Amino acid sequence: MSKEKRLTRWAIAAALVGAGVAFAYLGGRLFTVLNLPVWSDGTKGWNYPGVISYVIFVAGITVFNTTLKEKARFWFWAAVIALAVILLLY
Repeated sequence: MSKEKRLTRWAIAAALVGAGVAFAYLGGRLFTVLNLPVWSDGTKGWNYPGVISYVIFVAGITVFNTTLKEKARFWFWAAVIALAVILLLY
């Protein structure tokens, strides 16, 4: 993969990850302003902005993953999974 193509994918990945994180913080307010339900069952259930931000974040991680070599992909995903487990336990 050429350096230019790799930099382009890194920029796309960074934009997606940033958008996912931003939507996690601002999505609830946006849904409220647009008069959309934030939760699937009143005040509990699926948090729609959370699910959307997670999907955007994972898309960014996946785009970044395409720029790595096979061995680096293994360690990258191991770190992502370890971080997810730590955050879930916290």
